[in-house]
Amino acid sequence: MSWLVIALGVVAFVELLRRLPLAAHLKQVRGAASRALAVIRSPGISDHWKDKVLLVYARRILVSSLAAFAMLLVALSPLLLAAAGGAYLGHKVFELLLSWPGILGATAVAAAYVWGRGRVVQR
Repeated sequence: MSWLVIALGVVAFVELLRRLPLAAHLKQVRGAASRALAVIRSPGISDHWKDKVLLVYARRILVSSLAAFAMLLVALSPLLLAAAGGAYLGHKVFELLLSWPGILGATAVAAAYVWGRGRVVQR
C-alpha cells in the first residue's frame, strides 16, 4: 500500500512539474546572474553605477529564486499529502520514502512515468 501511495504522489509531482513555469524562472535567474557578472567584469562602468545595477539584478534573482522554490513546494505537496494520508491510515510511507529503497523506487517510478508519457504523447 505504501508503494502505491508513493507512486501516485510521484505521478502527481511529475505532472505538476511539467505544468508549472519552473524553467522560465530558472532561466530568469541564470540570465540576471550572467548580466550581473558582465556588469561586474566591465571596466567601463563606474562602481557607483555597478552598485545601483547590481541591486536590481540581485532583486530579480531573489524574486525568481523564491518563485522557483514556491513552485517546487507546490509540486511536492501532492506527494507529501499522499504520504501524510498513508501515514494517517497506519502505513509507514514517510519512512519508506526517506529510505534508500524508497528514494530509488520513487526515482524509478518518475523515470518510467516520464518515459511512458513521452511515448504516449508521441503517438
